[in-house]
Amino acid sequence: MDFVLEHRAELWLRLAEHLGLTAASVGAAALAGLPLGALVRRRPGLEGPVLALAGVLQTVPSLALLSLLIVILSALPALPLLGRISAIGAPPALVALTLYALLPIVRNTVAGLRGVPQASLEAADGLGMTANERLRLVELPLAMPVIVAGIRTAAVAGVGITTLSAFIGAGGLGEFINRGLYLSQHRLILLGALPAAWLALAFDQSLAWVEAALERGPQAAPARRRARRGLAWVAVPALAAGAALALVPADGGKPVLADVPLRAAFTGEFIGRPDCLSSVELAYGMRFSEVRDMEASLMYRALAGGAVDLISAYSTDGRLRAYGVRLLEDDLHVFPAYEAAPVVRQAVLDATPGLAAAWETLAGRLDEEAMRKLNYEVDERKRSPAAVAREFLESRRLYGSAAPKPGGRPVVIGTKAFTEGVLLGELMAQLVESRLGVRVLRRFSLGGTMIVHNALKAGEIDAYAEYTGTALTAILGLPAEADRASAYATVAREYPRRFGCRWLGGLGFSNTYALGVREADAARRGWRTIGDLKRPPPVP
Repeated sequence: MDFVLEHRAELWLRLAEHLGLTAASVGAAALAGLPLGALVRRRPGLEGPVLALAGVLQTVPSLALLSLLIVILSALPALPLLGRISAIGAPPALVALTLYALLPIVRNTVAGLRGVPQASLEAADGLGMTANERLRLVELPLAMPVIVAGIRTAAVAGVGITTLSAFIGAGGLGEFINRGLYLSQHRLILLGALPAAWLALAFDQSLAWVEAALERGPQAAPARRRARRGLAWVAVPALAAGAALALVPADGGKPVLADVPLRAAFTGEFIGRPDCLSSVELAYGMRFSEVRDMEASLMYRALAGGAVDLISAYSTDGRLRAYGVRLLEDDLHVFPAYEAAPVVRQAVLDATPGLAAAWETLAGRLDEEAMRKLNYEVDERKRSPAAVAREFLESRRLYGSAAPKPGGRPVVIGTKAFTEGVLLGELMAQLVESRLGVRVLRRFSLGGTMIVHNALKAGEIDAYAEYTGTALTAILGLPAEADRASAYATVAREYPRRFGCRWLGGLGFSNTYALGVREADAARRGWRTIGDLKRPPPVP
């Protein structure tokens, strides 16, 4: 309960966003689907192509459709009166959700109109009704229960699909789920999943009541009683929980933070980790007016396009130069040292002679500038991580010539789901293959920190590249340490004792978290450090 109360304000906001996205998309689909279904019914030749097209849209994976819409909206010119439509956030989410909701509404509209009794149609014709009058006064009223059933299906499915909108900064309860998956925090996942489940039930039972109200005949009365009971079962507990959350007084012991009128986009991990957003807010005494949970690659696009003013970034990110991003100095030293190094299960080191020595050849070979260039090759020049990694190893004369060894257990290397992690995984994999001839099984882009760490603990992977600051705060639950040597010594001491794993030599760079702004904004507003963000904007 304390956890829910701590996130109470954001819970209300995300619930309202989720409700708004679902209701708006289903409403738009209904406005488009009913006329389309009526047109299809009048012209049977259109039924096959229209329903097939709607069915194809349903089969496209949600994230793929969202990504495609972002590309399309980015290419659109400014429209009269509307201006340029944002390619991230609510616009692509609403378009995608509306397209997903069309199939059940169109299909049920066609089925409902087809099910109108022939006698009713003949009676309407006998009264001299025009085709439009017959549709409006006879066919649609009789078909409405079936049509509402289609809207009901679309609404329930829409609640689930809306959770994916969090990946493009559209908000909603998916932000809690996304953040919880990154950090393996079940409470965060439930904070998003349980209200989403209730919202689906609320839509379902509300529309069931509407559907029952439209019923005619002997089955109408029992249907209405069932609908009222279902609505009560959903509404009463929800109202009680909402009242409890609203009436519990806010914690007055929390520090007062200054509101900074900036729109920020951060990854789910940056928002949820204790050494990131919350530490910045407390240390600098400020809170950003708008914080969006956004997938990492989209943050840069959103910043460059003016959709946000501030993003979370890494000091070795190759996209900094490409998107004109300036990193602000952490003048209060909030972010700890993040020295990268391979973390390996001790049992695998014991079972694979020469494994530690192969990876130690990379120790100290990568500084921040070198890592930034490797990331740039993959992120901006779109080269494969495998080719970039091999090119680097060959340039440093680290790539070996060992022949592949048949049989034996492979070394399983995992990575987090971002470019640098995959690059480091490729470097580790190619060193093992080329210098030892041992087969490597790549399990790349597994997800956030805790997902990969838990896979290592469970023996599902044997090694991956981790960062000392992440290991200290997110995994070990220890205070952050700004000194690189001290942070490394702590994790190197704790990991064997707690997890049976060993930290090998640091790779040579510290990929610290940072806050990034547009170069033009930094120059115009005199931003050099994070503390400068509290300055009021210049008077025009």
